[in-house]
Order: sequence, then structure tokens, then C-alpha cells
Amino acid sequence: MRIVVSGSIATDHLMTFPGSIAEQILPDELAHLSLSFLVEELEVRRGGVGANIAFGLGRLGLEPVLLGAVGADFPPYRAWLAEHGVDTRGVLVVPELYTARFLCTTDREQNQIASFYPGAMSRAADIDLGEVLSRTGPADLVLIGPDDPRAMLRRTAECVAAGLPFAADPSQQLAALSGADALTLVSGAGYLFTNAYEHKLLLQKTGLTEAELLGRVGVWLTTLGAGGVRIERYGLPSIEVVRRGSCAGPTRPGSATPSGPGSWPGWPGSCRGGGGRGGLPAGHPRAGGRRHPGVRLRAGRVRPAARRGLRDRGGRAGAPAPAPVAADRGGRPLLRGRAAAVCRDRSARVDQVVRAQLDRSEQPVRPGQRPRAHSSSDPGPAASSRPAAAPRRRRRGSSRWCPAGCRSRHG
Repeated sequence: MRIVVSGSIATDHLMTFPGSIAEQILPDELAHLSLSFLVEELEVRRGGVGANIAFGLGRLGLEPVLLGAVGADFPPYRAWLAEHGVDTRGVLVVPELYTARFLCTTDREQNQIASFYPGAMSRAADIDLGEVLSRTGPADLVLIGPDDPRAMLRRTAECVAAGLPFAADPSQQLAALSGADALTLVSGAGYLFTNAYEHKLLLQKTGLTEAELLGRVGVWLTTLGAGGVRIERYGLPSIEVVRRGSCAGPTRPGSATPSGPGSWPGWPGSCRGGGGRGGLPAGHPRAGGRRHPGVRLRAGRVRPAARRGLRDRGGRAGAPAPAPVAADRGGRPLLRGRAAAVCRDRSARVDQVVRAQLDRSEQPVRPGQRPRAHSSSDPGPAASSRPAAAPRRRRRGSSRWCPAGCRSRHG
């Protein structure tokens, strides 16, 4: 899948002040404010929303094309992005300006004073998407991230005119956009990304209800911080994916990587695969495959998708099935090294438990014999000579642990 990422490219200067900013402010002298902080740490990081998303997709092996405007100081940044799989042929260099800068001072109470210098970013509207695609090849999806507002609106118009699927991620620029511009930016988007605050701000600026706005986009993904992410589509129940343990919940880089434009696990015509790092895991219950042990759903009852998927892949209940490794459309693995080994190990353990339960459930029951109930840790009658244990009673209203090993409770 070829993804074009249009967004800001910047350098972040992050400073740490060991004291309190509030203690340096005199209430009687606010009209003559002049502050200087002696900071003890300085971190210079490569940033910008567009560059960050492109970097994440590059690490997933998707080789995204980055669109943005930079200054003459960009060559080291360009080389670093190229090393991590990002195509920078769509970057416009403005020699007379510097690349955008973000300068932020944070005190011990997490209060911040920040400044942003747009620099060359103000020329991003000069980039022609069609000309870039003539050099880099056709795109399957264009992600329009926060950038110069004129560039964001131009990129949306170019996608609509060319019929290109696009994702809208207004992010920090949403506050600076008018209601009409915000509506223009998201209308027709295959994917819309916001956080919880931007979700409410977008509804307030456009004056639309949630259902009306959902009717203008394909899929609306709202990040909820520690609460995970909410995925919504018009006319269908929403899905909330919660981050559990070390498994990464959907984030903006990985969430932009379905197997094809307009597809997403849980809706008709969607793929059965899933993103690796940052995306919905392969075999999500709503996708009909293997359930990842680190992700659970808040809404709805989990269907026995793991059993169905196991039967489909192996042809019979006890047939071994290869552990899936998330991959792009070209078959290239998205997880490598230790991460891939951990994923395969977890999947193999889940399959082992499910196969054991399927084998026991299909054993014939002799006349007059009560079916034996096994727990997920019971190896079965072939490995144990103990007498069959009576099935445990389940209290009314109680929950049981999911047998697929997802470590969550399902009613």
C-alpha cells in the first residue's frame, strides 16, 4: 500500500526548567512581564506531525512519500528519514528560510511556555500533489496532517478532484480553522483522526451532530488517551479498543495502514489482516481471525472467532495453523526480530489452548455419561489420570475469563 503523508516537518527544542514558572510571575507586574529561565536540560529532536507519521510508517516497511516544505538546514534530517524508509522526493526546499522550529520550556509541575516558528512550512501550499505523484508513482491513500492551513485545504481539493482516497488529521490546526474550512477539510475523508478534545471541538465548529458528521466521512477514529481508541462508522455500532499490557493501541501512524483504501476490520468488505505496531492486531475478533491476547473490546460480546478461524485455516479442528506475522500488501513482514518472535510465540500458545478445547469438545459422550468440563490449564484426559471434576457452577450475573487467552472478562 502506497501512502502519501502531507504535514508539518519541524525540529523540536525541548528544555527543562527545574523550578516553577508560576513562582517567577509577579501578579502586580503582568503588564511588564519579562522572564528568563536557566534551564538544566536541552533536547533537540526531529519532529513535525507529518515527518513523525511518515517515520512510523517507514519503520513498518511501507515506504511512505512525505510532502512538506523545509529550509536549507534539512539535509541531515532528509538523510535520517531516508535511512528509515521514507521517500522525501515530495519535500520542497526553500533556501532562504529555516525549517519550522518548536521551542518549549517545561517546569517541574509540567507547566509549559512554548513558541512555534513556521518558517518554510508557510510555503507548503506551493507543492503540487499531481506533480509529486508523477515522480513517485500512484498513491493508494493520502494522509493530510496538520500543516499550513492553505496547504491542508489545497491537498483536500486535489484529492477530491483526482478521486484519491484521503485521511484527514487536522490535529493542532483545528483550533485555527474556521467552521467552514474544517468542514471542507474532513468532508469526503475515508478516515478522520481526532483526540477526545478535537472530537468535541470539530462538532462545535461545524455545528453538526455526530451522526451528521459521520455521514460525511468513512471511519472516524478518536484517541482516548489511556482509554484506548474509539472507532466509529455511520450506521454501525462503535468499537472501543483498549490498550492492554505491552500491546500498542492504535495510533495515528499505524491506524493509517489497512490493507486497502476504504477497508477496516469489522465492516463489510474489510480485510482480515491488521496493522502491526500501532494498528488493529491481526485476527481482531471483529475481523474474524485470531484474537490478540493484549487487546480487548469494551462493547459487545466476543464471538467465537478464534475457533472459526482455526477451522478455516487448518481444515479440521486439530490441524496446526501457522502463526501469523503482520505484513503489508507486498508480503513484507511489518514486525521483525524479537517483536516478530514474541508475536509468533503468543499466537502459538493461544492456538494450542483453542485446539485442545476443540478436541475435548468433539470427543463422543457415551450413553449415561455427563460431558466433562475442562479448564484452560487442564491438559485433557490423555495426559491426566485423575477422575473427572464436576463442572464449576457459575453464579448469576458473574463473568468468566475468555478461553482464547485474551485475559479479559466477557459476560
